[in-house]
Amino acid sequence: MLLTLTIALIVSSWFFIFGLLLAAWAIIMGVIWPLVKVAKKGVKMARAQNRVRRAQVRLFLFLAVIIGLMAFVPLPFFARGEGRIVPLPHAEILAATAGLLGSPEIADGALVTAGSTVMRLTNPSQSARREALALNVVFLEDALTRSGLTVAERQRIERESEVARASLVNAETLEDALSIRAPLDGRLSWTAGQPPTPGRFAFRGDGFGYVINPDALQVVAAIPAAYSGRVGENSSIELRLPNETTIILPFARERVVDVGQQVPPELLRSAGGPVPEQPDNPGMALDSRWIIWAAPDRDLSQWAGAHVEARVDLGRASAFTQIQFHLRRLFLRVTRF
Repeated sequence: MLLTLTIALIVSSWFFIFGLLLAAWAIIMGVIWPLVKVAKKGVKMARAQNRVRRAQVRLFLFLAVIIGLMAFVPLPFFARGEGRIVPLPHAEILAATAGLLGSPEIADGALVTAGSTVMRLTNPSQSARREALALNVVFLEDALTRSGLTVAERQRIERESEVARASLVNAETLEDALSIRAPLDGRLSWTAGQPPTPGRFAFRGDGFGYVINPDALQVVAAIPAAYSGRVGENSSIELRLPNETTIILPFARERVVDVGQQVPPELLRSAGGPVPEQPDNPGMALDSRWIIWAAPDRDLSQWAGAHVEARVDLGRASAFTQIQFHLRRLFLRVTRF
């Protein structure tokens, strides 16, 4: 029985319908059919002993108790999913301009302070442009000091000087952006635990890692979207950390991501998350999910990047109500895919 269900689980990850049929067959043959055989054997024994009416009464009372328990006794109802502890976007180390990567100045795991340089870029053409603009500004300022200029020439030089100074300020900003700095205090974490390869060309907006700071972490969890409408206000999410510690955090925000919509990149399966993405549309969800964000109330910096089990309390519901919910959810998934 266990082996059959394990095979059904593996098959369902590849072919959902066939896995579902195999699981149904395993449950029928392993659970329902043995009970039917026991009931038939009991009926035969009751007939042989002339106790059919007594057996019928006992069977009726047994079924009535089972149905009553399943229909009227409320049971805990939970939605389960998977989440990750990730840094906030403003803790990411990004390239503010394009250039060739130099050698990293700080190793992975080292402590950094806000504004400290972690790596430098080189862009010869950009540096040459800044020097040319600086020379042009000096030339125009010197031209304004000459005597004998007409009013029209002076106005022209002043306009050119104003444009040149504005261009120089922009060029100096880009030149300063060649130094990649830590956005805040904390522990440096390069992407994949390795610093970028020196000499590689980096574009503006490329990320190289994060600064792990206890105040700059968040929990992002993905749960099947069918559960999203069953929570009220002031809901909370229960998280099980890798050390088996359980914490409960209130929702910071939530939203439902439908098929084809963008998912937080840390939750995508290509990044080790639980949400599959469309093969021909990277970054977009292949299945609808309920995305929940929560702000930690304690220092979770040692678990930054870790996967956690997520659970949301949906209140209490009878066994019949829960079975009906799961069957409806299963039917919608089968008809949708």
